[in-house]
Amino acid sequence: SVLVADRGDETDARVPVLSWTGRDLRTIPTALELEAVIDMTVRREYYAEPADPRDPASPLLMMAQAGLEASRPIRRLSHYLESIREGINTRGANGIFFLEVIGEDGGLLRVRNLPQAGNNREVPQIEGSVEPGAVRPLLRGGDVAKGVATPSGWVLWFHDHNNVSTAMAPADASNRFPRAFEYASQFEELLSRRKTFRGFDPTGDNWLGLYSVTGAALATHKVVVREIASGMVAAPVHGSEIMPDHKLYIIPCQSAREANQLSEVLNSQIVDYLLRAFSISTSVTGSFLRYVGIRDLSSAPADLEGESLLTYALGLHADQFRTLDQIASAES
Repeated sequence: SVLVADRGDETDARVPVLSWTGRDLRTIPTALELEAVIDMTVRREYYAEPADPRDPASPLLMMAQAGLEASRPIRRLSHYLESIREGINTRGANGIFFLEVIGEDGGLLRVRNLPQAGNNREVPQIEGSVEPGAVRPLLRGGDVAKGVATPSGWVLWFHDHNNVSTAMAPADASNRFPRAFEYASQFEELLSRRKTFRGFDPTGDNWLGLYSVTGAALATHKVVVREIASGMVAAPVHGSEIMPDHKLYIIPCQSAREANQLSEVLNSQIVDYLLRAFSISTSVTGSFLRYVGIRDLSSAPADLEGESLLTYALGLHADQFRTLDQIASAES
């Protein structure tokens, strides 16, 4: 990218942009004359302006002029900005907490940890039997596609609604899940050596804990958004026992309907196009909801779908929706 600027009085907030795209996959040699480069490229004219029209310091968003105008009603704080959270984080102990269930043993689950899931070469692989209540289905980034989330693993679990951000004390864990506590105790030294981080301190009696265990993670209905993907990838998740990991962002919802509708809106062509226009599409962060103003869908009519759902959720008129949908289709 090349930015050309000069000093002077502030004028139009829009920045004219000329995008050059190669006509094919051939590399364009840097020694070519301009005329030859023009023959090998397609040039499109866009404009860039702050993603939040009310905040000149917000990221620049680049679109065709018609898209800028039609998208302005969307570009505001979302109702869901305050509730989005990162998924659970073992703070370097994936190889201990992430499990494979290999069978049943008299009402217990036969498990083994997955050292290859972490970066600590000191972690041994150990088999053991644990209570089913001390294990949760684990949902990772690769388990999520547009509209679909299927857990592929398991996580050793010593949190509950009474022990959300801080895990059970060892005495409580030993009383409730004696076999799982016995299994976890084999890793106590390694778990206690994890680094403190913000409010997370694994030393002392907190060695069973995970970081970023939140009410969002424990919600019965939620939407997960992949951090690393080509554009927007979201899916509804139904079940408080399913634990999304830290490569997913979690938006808690009040009902299955709200989660399904929110997932449909997030996966829409318009939201994906808007996201690509102001962010690095391969690294989504929860802050995208500062500029994608999805309304509260908890009380939205149940029969909304397709265009009617998107216009309602994004606060668009029908003509604005169709303009953005046509531009997004052309740019995809």
